[in-house]
Amino acid sequence: LKLQFLYFIGMLPRLYTVEDVAAKIKDGTIKNIGVLLGAGISVNSGINDFRSAKGLYNTLDVARLSTSAAQQAYIAEEPSRVVSKEVFEECQLPFLEVKRDFSLKLKDKVLKPTASHFMLKLLEEHGLLTKIYTQNVDCLETEAGVSKEKVFNVHGKMTTISCHYCRKEESFATFVDHLRHKVKDITGEDTTAPDKTEPMLCTSCGREGMRPDVVLYGEALDDSYAASLTENSDMDLLLVVGTSLTVAPLSELPNEVPSTCYRMVISKMKVGEDVGLKYGRGRDIYVPDDCDAALAYLAHQLRWSEDLKGYADRMSSMSSVYLDTASLLSQEDVSKPGRRVELVVTCKEDLSRVMLHSREATVEVPKVEVDFSSHITAGRPITIGGFLAEHQKQVQENMQMIMGQGSQSAVREFLEGLSSLHREESMPWSILVDDPAGDVTISSRDGDTEQVLRVTKFSLTPKEKRLMGIL
Repeated sequence: LKLQFLYFIGMLPRLYTVEDVAAKIKDGTIKNIGVLLGAGISVNSGINDFRSAKGLYNTLDVARLSTSAAQQAYIAEEPSRVVSKEVFEECQLPFLEVKRDFSLKLKDKVLKPTASHFMLKLLEEHGLLTKIYTQNVDCLETEAGVSKEKVFNVHGKMTTISCHYCRKEESFATFVDHLRHKVKDITGEDTTAPDKTEPMLCTSCGREGMRPDVVLYGEALDDSYAASLTENSDMDLLLVVGTSLTVAPLSELPNEVPSTCYRMVISKMKVGEDVGLKYGRGRDIYVPDDCDAALAYLAHQLRWSEDLKGYADRMSSMSSVYLDTASLLSQEDVSKPGRRVELVVTCKEDLSRVMLHSREATVEVPKVEVDFSSHITAGRPITIGGFLAEHQKQVQENMQMIMGQGSQSAVREFLEGLSSLHREESMPWSILVDDPAGDVTISSRDGDTEQVLRVTKFSLTPKEKRLMGIL
């Protein structure tokens, strides 16, 4: 007797790569695309993000801020406090100093949109873009030509200015003029900047309250954000670009889209698993690459590369280099398959209950074969022991689901024995093999149980391998 079960999440065909997403756009399956943007999309414009090694919070020298020693120490404990409501209301000066360089570069048009920003414009031109939710305050989406009504600036805009206390408005030009001539440069790059910072007073109430209309930490969003979520009922794909998905409420946006909506995350670091994204198991796709590299390649797959290149003279030079990369990749052999890792456990025992892994399980009585093919090694040399060391918790949980109640101790001992049997230094194995037609299998046998690490073919272009770190 042989039974085969397939488990589909939301009855959606699984997508794994940028190519898969492009194919669904071209065949009309994906026709309504929403976008969630974070600071990562603007890094190639010359704007540092917040939480990376070179980001604002990790490079901020609090000793240079014009405030009390007590407030400096308070900010040093948690650098994001420099843009908080609490700190601003106590002293306006640190906020002005942190925003000086950014504001001057925006006003002087030093900061230009990236290839990713212009890709958003192309999505709109092709009638695919429904809404952009951006955490950024640089307004580079509209600078690239995206319609203002398509952009929801969740955290506000740097280019509109008002008083924190009485809401008296001021022009961006006047605000930048004050920063240029009356606020010191904490980066040390502007030799023309003054040595001392002066507050910017409101001409109406007289308080030290003038600032851009951005949401400070500790401030609530207005009701318009929650109301906008009702407009996403027809969304087929949510692109999550350059965000750590750690700041609420935007971190929950992936959970506010329909269950039939694909979610593709482009980020150098894997994010979102703590808010419910499950990569490789259905509708969630993770692309570990630079935002511009990934979206330029999506444009290439959609045959939009020439249109994107048409904006090269308007985009950041750091960004435009990715346009040629996509073109060169089109000349590579795209037929050679990549490899997927599977951990297969075969046990010769009759099981009264079988719970399926979220990809696929083929069940034979009295034999059970469990497929863990959602684990991808990204091309690093690996062994069974190394593979288990990286994924042991999830593998153990999945095995216990298959083996049923009471198997926890036995599964743990089994995995520990397998890990010790195949040490990484003694039995190296790489995902990339010379023979593209055959599978690679490493196995060990202990009594009636055989443990197998198997690699099977799956379609992956050279660019996709690069996106996943395989090349």
